[in-house]
Amino acid sequence: LPKAVASGMPLPFGRITSNRRDLIGVRNLAMFIDKSLDHQKTINEVFLINDGATMSTRAIVEAMAQSCGLPLRLFPLPVYLIRRLSSLAGLGAPVERLIGNFEIDCSKAREAIAWESPEPPPFDIRRMMKSLLAPEEK
Repeated sequence: LPKAVASGMPLPFGRITSNRRDLIGVRNLAMFIDKSLDHQKTINEVFLINDGATMSTRAIVEAMAQSCGLPLRLFPLPVYLIRRLSSLAGLGAPVERLIGNFEIDCSKAREAIAWESPEPPPFDIRRMMKSLLAPEEK
């Protein structure tokens, strides 16, 4: 998705505004790990965490385009048609991951170590897009 947005290719996500996606940025993940190392309540536990701001696929694409200074190129293809066409092309599962919901309950982390994400998703989306567009260092 980041490469498609960076290429300026029009994407069919114009109507996908009500799906709910949770993200976790690399820096927030590192901060969570660092904070959890000092707590007894985290020993031998598994935690699901997020950045605390649920976004739609359209909002994620908007943040990606904006971070690159690119115009938003979305067209409003109905969701049922996206599902049908992707299924016919053998891309049903990957496309469903983009247009479906992906929400994480991080209440366990909040309760165990009072986890609150320091940076909202747009910060890491901006960093990701800048690193994607940066010339490769050899």
